[in-house]
Amino acid sequence: AALDLDNYPRYHYFKDPVLRGKTVRQLLEIVIDEAGARGITVLLDMHRARENEKFELWYTKEYSYETLLDGWHRLLDAFKHRWNVMGVDLLNEPHGAARWETGDRGIDWNRAAEDMIMKLMQAHPEYTGLFFVEGVSNNYPYICFWGANLEGVARKPLDVRGGGKFPNGNKRIVYSPHTYGPSVDHQPYFDAPDYPRN
Repeated sequence: AALDLDNYPRYHYFKDPVLRGKTVRQLLEIVIDEAGARGITVLLDMHRARENEKFELWYTKEYSYETLLDGWHRLLDAFKHRWNVMGVDLLNEPHGAARWETGDRGIDWNRAAEDMIMKLMQAHPEYTGLFFVEGVSNNYPYICFWGANLEGVARKPLDVRGGGKFPNGNKRIVYSPHTYGPSVDHQPYFDAPDYPRN
């Protein structure tokens, strides 16, 4: 949706006539403003780049890193002044090839997240909300659910201070493990004798 805010959603039948015939931007405005009128804050999420496909990384052959970043620029251009837009979740469930600090910028989600946050802070100083960064799935020492593994943060936390340009940047990061219980996706750590204290 972020890449085509002025298009109409593919599935655009709504029972509520107020929502019919609206662009993606107009629908988001209605939802965000109605939430604000009720005192509810909103977390914008880059759930997927394409409607029916979940990508492992923040780019594919068809969608570059710059395309994802452009989507965030468009969303913040449209909604950064809304008091109730409290955060942006940069990418839903990095998984598969995504890693945390291997030294390979093509797969290191932490490096992409740092770069993205600093570019967004630079371009949108009026946006004072939070940046949610999910984990990965395949990292040391074991595999977790998509987006759940944040063990790399202990070794290499994000640093978005930009050499002093954004002194409070790190305080705006929320590490957000995307995880589920055993009824949704069984993982080996659910079988540990000390679960759920492990």
